[in-house]
Amino acid sequence: MTQQKMTWWEKTVEYTFILQFQRHLKFLSPLEDFYEKGGDTIFNDSNRWILIEFKKDASSVNSEKSKFGADAKTAAVRYKEALKALNEHDNHHVIIYGRIGKNSENSSAMKNGAPLELVCHTYFSGKVRTNYPEMVNHGKNYQDFFNYLEQFTAFKYDKKSGSSGRGLTAAVYEQVACIDADGNVAAMMSKDDFTKGYNLTPSYQPKPPEPGSNTSSYTP
Repeated sequence: MTQQKMTWWEKTVEYTFILQFQRHLKFLSPLEDFYEKGGDTIFNDSNRWILIEFKKDASSVNSEKSKFGADAKTAAVRYKEALKALNEHDNHHVIIYGRIGKNSENSSAMKNGAPLELVCHTYFSGKVRTNYPEMVNHGKNYQDFFNYLEQFTAFKYDKKSGSSGRGLTAAVYEQVACIDADGNVAAMMSKDDFTKGYNLTPSYQPKPPEPGSNTSSYTP
């Protein structure tokens, strides 16, 4: 298979991430175990949380803006409001997508040798993360993380339900990762599993902003 004909999907990117950083991953226990032990092993002061969104390629990243409204005009307005509110607070929120590698030395550690590179940057501010430590060292404590997640969700638009504030529900490739004191991923789960399994309560109840409204800056 030549590079020009290579095909991959969001799941390929996620698998590539796991293969490339498997030495840092510890989430081998059943998810139920984390729920049962959550109070002791997950929600302690030394652990941090990050939100990872896996995308197929750069064009898939660009399509994210369309998820903020039922139509292009509304989505553009709401995305700008979300950008204004969360741009300075997204260090823990990253997008990872794939691209064809220029050479094998820079390619990801896929066992089949396919030169698929992982590109990582923050969701709103676009800060590039060139390595694993740069990605995980910006994790938030669980309460601040959940507060951010609540406000981010409020900006999104769920086209299936036709309402704001539920745009993350249908997403498949958004993963919540818990980083332990050693910088390893101690748990990794979908956003829905995170919110349902741990039943966290944010310190405020954000309301979906109306298009064109003035949105206050995010404060943990």
